[in-house]
Amino acid sequence: MNEKLELLDDLPPKIEESDEEILAEAIKLPVAFGRIIDRYEEPLLRKARYMLGGESEDAEDIVQEAFVKMYCAAPRFKKVKGATFKSWAYKILVNTCLTFLKKRKRNRAFTLPFDPELHDIIADDQSEEKDRKLFIDEALSVLSRMPEAFREVLRPTLIEGKTQSDVGRELGLSPGALRTRVHRAKKEFKKISLSLR
Repeated sequence: MNEKLELLDDLPPKIEESDEEILAEAIKLPVAFGRIIDRYEEPLLRKARYMLGGESEDAEDIVQEAFVKMYCAAPRFKKVKGATFKSWAYKILVNTCLTFLKKRKRNRAFTLPFDPELHDIIADDQSEEKDRKLFIDEALSVLSRMPEAFREVLRPTLIEGKTQSDVGRELGLSPGALRTRVHRAKKEFKKISLSLR
C-alpha cells in the first residue's frame, strides 16, 4: 500500500488546461465546451444576479444566453495581451445583461397601466411629439433599406419637411420625372415597411 502511494508521489502534477485551450478544443469537439460551463457557470450566475438586482429568475437564462454567444464567437476569439478568456466571458455576460435590462425597461414603459388622472395633465402635444419621433425612427429604418435614388426624393419630404418642388429643384429633376420617381419610391417604401412588420 505504501509502495503505491510512493509511486503516485513520483508522478508529475497534472497540468490543468487553460480556458483558451479548452475553447480552441471546443471548436472541433463541442462537448469540450462543457468544461468551460463547469468552470464559469457559478461565477457568471453570481455576476448576473448582482447586475439584475438580487435573486432574479432571469439570471440563469441570461447566463445560458451568454454561454451560447461565447460558443458561437469561439472561432473569432483571439488572445490579446492584458486580456484573458475570463475577461472576454465577463464582457459578453455584462453586455447580455445590459441588453436584457434595456428590453425590460422598454417593455415596462409600454405595459404599465396608465393612470386616467394623468391623461388630463399630460399635454396632447407631448404624445404627438412622441408619435412623430416614432414615425421618424421607423421611416429612417425603411429609408436605409431603399436604393439611393428613391431615398433622395423621399427623405427631404418625410423627414425634413421640404416640398416636392424644393426637392425637384435641388435634384435638378423636372416635375414629371420627380412625380414618377416619388411614385415608385412610395411603392418601394410601402413594400419594405410591410416586410418589416
